[in-house]
Amino acid sequence: MHPDKYFAGEEPHRTTMPNFADQMGKGWEEVGANTLGEFLLRTYLEQHLDDNEAAKAAAGWGGDRYSLLSGPAAERLLIVQIRWDSVEDSGEFFESYKTFAGIKRQEVGGTSESVGESGRRWVMPDETVFLGQIGPAILLVVGDDEKLVAMGIQLVLDALTGTTP
Repeated sequence: MHPDKYFAGEEPHRTTMPNFADQMGKGWEEVGANTLGEFLLRTYLEQHLDDNEAAKAAAGWGGDRYSLLSGPAAERLLIVQIRWDSVEDSGEFFESYKTFAGIKRQEVGGTSESVGESGRRWVMPDETVFLGQIGPAILLVVGDDEKLVAMGIQLVLDALTGTTP
């Protein structure tokens, strides 16, 4: 999508994520793990944002990794870590995602609230979404309910600090 980056030898940030299924409990499995990439993030945002805003929000993508988990009762949990080229690019995505999620929430109902200094949570009838920003990184956690999303956030924090339950 950016020939100038390719010719400059710029490669995506290597982002890793452990398989969290075992830590979620019995019956959980990782059904997908891979990279979303700038194009898929942009396409996702285009569901509720105009093409230009979605393209601008995704343009600073620097690398990502996602893990999609499925539980024994068909619960779903998606954990995405995204690295951006700069703090400004990360902030741009954060602001655009807030608009994206706000439009979605208006369509389906639900609530929205700040979480700490750099996070936001949307609770909707069929899903809960958490978006957090730390410097040039974004953590996006989407699950069926608040409890699952909180578990997903804790798993990432434990992995980052080297602690496991």
